[in-house]
Amino acid sequence: MLLGELLVPVHSLRGVAFEKWRSETTGKRRSELTATVLAEFYEMEEIIRSSRSPWVMVHEMGTIEGVPEEVASDSSYAPERRLLQYQEFFGRFRSRKHEFAAVFGKAAARSFDEMWKLRLEINWAVDSMLRHKEIRNARDKDNRELWLSWYNVAFRAADESKDPLVPRLKKIIESIEAECRPAVDAQAV
Repeated sequence: MLLGELLVPVHSLRGVAFEKWRSETTGKRRSELTATVLAEFYEMEEIIRSSRSPWVMVHEMGTIEGVPEEVASDSSYAPERRLLQYQEFFGRFRSRKHEFAAVFGKAAARSFDEMWKLRLEINWAVDSMLRHKEIRNARDKDNRELWLSWYNVAFRAADESKDPLVPRLKKIIESIEAECRPAVDAQAV
């Protein structure tokens, strides 16, 4: 056997080392991204849950710059007021969707849209209650049911097993966990 046959070309070793480094770096980046996304979904779940508290405190009905007095002082506005405190977080959450889609594909990022739909549904329910105050204490069945449908989206039920948004929140969290958990767990090994 000749000495030349025993030597591996240096460029081959560099290629193997580079591929190993790239694979490790990519795996670490995917793991970090999924851990961040998972944490943000848990935070979003808590924000939605807490913003829908049925208990409205007096300080939650004060004036807000840029919001008409009659809106800001209405207890129906409380969930939206609470959500508005997280605008910066919501911006990061929405932009993270695109980063996640770039790494894992658009289908994997659907949970972002589903979570955002919940946030918008709360906004729509609050807006509907504020626009249609006249049916708040309606006696007729149809208007009463319509008001309650908005209220049950805007405010969490005291018994969460009867809350219409809780099962949807759980399903969204389960879905994003299914996407993220394998990458998070792979890095832990």
